Amino acid sequence: MNKLEFINAFRSLLSYHRSCGIENYPAGASSKADFDVLIRLAEDDREVDGPERPEVEEPAISGEGFKEQAKSPTLKELDTEIGRCRNCSLHLERQVSTAGSGGSGAVPLKLMIVGDWLTVTRKSPVKAGDLFGRDQDLMLARMIEAINLTPEEVFVTNVIKCSISDTCQPTSEHIRSCSNYLEMQIELLSPQLICSMGIIASRLLTAQARPLSQQRGHFYSYKTGAGSQVPVMPTYHPTFLLQNPEMKQATWADLQAIKQKLGG
Repeated sequence: MNKLEFINAFRSLLSYHRSCGIENYPAGASSKADFDVLIRLAEDDREVDGPERPEVEEPAISGEGFKEQAKSPTLKELDTEIGRCRNCSLHLERQVSTAGSGGSGAVPLKLMIVGDWLTVTRKSPVKAGDLFGRDQDLMLARMIEAINLTPEEVFVTNVIKCSISDTCQPTSEHIRSCSNYLEMQIELLSPQLICSMGIIASRLLTAQARPLSQQRGHFYSYKTGAGSQVPVMPTYHPTFLLQNPEMKQATWADLQAIKQKLGG
């Protein structure tokens, strides 16, 4: 990894931490000066060698996206459309699409889990079927099992349906381009409850601009196009939990609240 790639990756991580409400980091006296330099580099593009980065907009939370011509597509038709989507520039480097999986239709859908997007790194290539990442998907499967839900009762998807490089920071345009697909999935699946994992999914579905640390632990209401209300519980993304295992206890409390809400 060269200097530009390292700083861009650090910048994305710093931005994500701050959106979650993390402002300070514990550090020893010997390392604090170096860490402060990294933060200054991440906050100031002019100090990074390489092409100038475009200004990144704050992610949109309006939930409005491009409307499809088909009035009532099936879930399978929607999956196909997502796989060939060209609505924004993210499709140019897409390795896989993450339309979602689960919810066989044999039983009513109890829970819909919505993450931010699937990140691609040089060390962690992705394959068809990945949704949050290899280790993240394994953690998510354990979470679902822990609250006594079967894979048929849960549907997992992302706000952004394209896999994204870890050096890319999606903009509000990208989120708007995909948000309509998510709206249609919610309409088609009619989940009893939604769990948003990560700040982007949570802001989109709760219409709250607060940090995720202040949103989690509370139920919000998502209004569908048909006018029905679906409870939403925001919580931390498995990627964040793998990097910050001390936050698993808070996430476990959120999962228990979901279990209780579902009557389990």
